[in-house]
Amino acid sequence: MLSDSDIDSLTNHLGALSKENQKHHETLQDVLEQFKRILDDYSSLKSDYEEVKEGREKYKRQARGQVRSSQVFGRLMREMPRLTT
Repeated sequence: MLSDSDIDSLTNHLGALSKENQKHHETLQDVLEQFKRILDDYSSLKSDYEEVKEGREKYKRQARGQVRSSQVFGRLMREMPRLTT
C-alpha cells in the first residue's frame, strides 16, 4: 500500500506534469499558427511576384515589338525617296 505522503507526492507530480503538458500544447499551437501565417504571407508574396513578373515580361514583349516597328518604319522612310522617283 502507498502511504499518504506517497499519494500526495504522486498527485503533486501528476499535477505538475499536466500543467507542463498543457504549456507545451499551447506553445505548439502558437508555433503552428505562426507557421500558417508565414505560409499565407509567402503565398501572397509569391502571387504578387508572379503578377509583377508577368507584367515585366509583357512589357518586354511590347518593347521588342515597338523596336521592330520602329526599325521597319525607319527602313520605309529611308526607302521612300527611292520609291517616289
